[in-house]
Amino acid sequence: MIWKRRKSNLVIAAVGDQSIHKEWISDAKNKSFDLALIYYGDLVHKEEMYKDDAKYYLKSKGYKWHLISEMYDKFEKSFSNYEFIWCPDDDVSVNSESLSHMFRYCKDKGLNLAQPSMTSDSFIGSDKKEWPIVSNHTGTEFRFTNVVERMAPVFSRESFKTLRKTFIETKSGWGLDWVWPKILNYENCGVIDLIQIKHTKECESGELYEKYKKDDICPTIEKKKILRRYKIPLAICTEISNIERRMERVCVLHEVPQVKHRFNHLFRRDKGCSHACRKVGNRLLNFKNLID
Repeated sequence: MIWKRRKSNLVIAAVGDQSIHKEWISDAKNKSFDLALIYYGDLVHKEEMYKDDAKYYLKSKGYKWHLISEMYDKFEKSFSNYEFIWCPDDDVSVNSESLSHMFRYCKDKGLNLAQPSMTSDSFIGSDKKEWPIVSNHTGTEFRFTNVVERMAPVFSRESFKTLRKTFIETKSGWGLDWVWPKILNYENCGVIDLIQIKHTKECESGELYEKYKKDDICPTIEKKKILRRYKIPLAICTEISNIERRMERVCVLHEVPQVKHRFNHLFRRDKGCSHACRKVGNRLLNFKNLID
């Protein structure tokens, strides 16, 4: 494949033999990103195919976030110029147009860390009381949350550099979902409901979890350790606030005590003018910039 000039955004994925990443790049006309692949399989014909798909390529063995860190080290000079970096699992289904829309939204809203919402038929985890926070909410376009699932996070350039040190602190990645927003002071982190992706395979099963057993890794223990390290007492998914889909107003649904002091002003649209509608603290994203 002949690659043209570098795009503004980057997708980095660790992929195996069953990867569906070709869906992401199927429509070159609507693609505003370059693709970087780390292939951890052993099939020669797959390797040749994947090399052709990607602008950047690496063959290596290991766990997702370790491999992404390894690839960033190798291509750091090039990667450091991208505005946003998305790091999905290789079984996430989405098209080029939706991904380009996601990147535009992140840039327009000045997001630090986010993820697309999940379709209703996605596999979103075994804990049904917890992970529905990442499911699509039809009434909103974006929700500020204290957690961003490690399955498909998108980082701003600055956030990626800040958080990259955590990638090698756990092999399974469990717990990073809560650690990342905390390191970023819960600022501009959340779920994009305007964009949906589908997770196509069952969670906590398959080749990866067989590898955990083989390597004597317990994701639950890793999660507890990293949460303790970053002084996060409970792994509870919480929606902090949201932006309604029609953008007529912004409202706080409920506040999280430990991050309440981070809120500042909320604004609503009124015939083209914005004004403060409620004070709930002294720090958060400047909503006025989001809706003006």
